[in-house]
Amino acid sequence: MLTSNRNRSVERRHDGPAAHHITPCCAYGWNAGFSAAGGVIKVVRYLKARGVTDITIDLVFKHARAAGAVRHLSNAAKLRWCKSVVRLYEQERAAARAAPAALS
Repeated sequence: MLTSNRNRSVERRHDGPAAHHITPCCAYGWNAGFSAAGGVIKVVRYLKARGVTDITIDLVFKHARAAGAVRHLSNAAKLRWCKSVVRLYEQERAAARAAPAALS
């Protein structure tokens, strides 16, 4: 799955206390806009400039309009969809961790 491969790659590079927020933000960016010019990255920079360090998908949604981001980041339906993708991804990861190792 493309999303899981992309998220694992991002999670490896961004390990730390806020890593659990990486996957939702990646999914949100993938669906609603990821660019520095008007997407998730723009809103993250906006929040960081205001001293916010624990950035979540909900904060990106809440501040998207004020940050001047694309309208898709202020779309509640896109936020719900992205959260459903993240839930599915987390379920798949949990199932993979719980599965016994394949026999060689």
